[in-house]
Amino acid sequence: MKRIEDIGLELSERVWNNNCDLNGRLTLANTFKMMTEMAGLNAEQLGFGFQKMLAAEMYWVLSRMKVKVLRQPIGGELLYWRTWPKGYQQKLFFIRDFEVLDEDRQPVMLASSAWLVIHATERRLIPPSRLPGIELPCLSHRVALDEPLEKIQLSVGEERLLVNPRYSDIDFLGHMNNARYVEAICDALPIACMAKRQLDWIQVNYDKEVRLGESVSIRVDALTENLFGVEGLNMTSGQSAFSAQVQFLPE
Repeated sequence: MKRIEDIGLELSERVWNNNCDLNGRLTLANTFKMMTEMAGLNAEQLGFGFQKMLAAEMYWVLSRMKVKVLRQPIGGELLYWRTWPKGYQQKLFFIRDFEVLDEDRQPVMLASSAWLVIHATERRLIPPSRLPGIELPCLSHRVALDEPLEKIQLSVGEERLLVNPRYSDIDFLGHMNNARYVEAICDALPIACMAKRQLDWIQVNYDKEVRLGESVSIRVDALTENLFGVEGLNMTSGQSAFSAQVQFLPE
């Protein structure tokens, strides 16, 4: 493990073939999984890991993530994954950036994410200014993806998939894991795009948690020839579970 300016984290790992798609490229869902795992490891190193937060009746929740894909890594490739806390946004979000480098230390993916702190029993947001005894260090000058993670405005799309979360979809917090949303997004998009085109970027905003027994309608709207909007509507609660946009490079 290597540090980035004392508070960040770097890990090296080869791309496992079983984490790749039909073209042998690292899937978006597994990219999100790795970045989420690294965020947890780095938080633990900084003294704000899951157990310490839970002891104070708090936990981290991923709210938004945008990944810029310069090149999709392939199976067997050695990658260097980096992450660090970057600062705050809208006095509500904790911002964390990521870089993924190839064996020659050239960037292949860049990402930014927004996290919330939730009260464990009351399920309410706790803004950074009200965290009891917690001051997260940050590298505000170090930027991987210099883009604000704003709300995603979507029109009503066509239902392409209906997801009924099962045992394997639920994480230890009791709700559908964030990578499962990404899998659903990829499954709902046209197969010709996912299998044959080069991805440019994806942003996912997680709005409301989804639990066992609930049903989510995945709706897709082709905004342009290269840009798709995707919404997950919780059919049980009637609330939006997530909103996303996926951009492909022109053919």
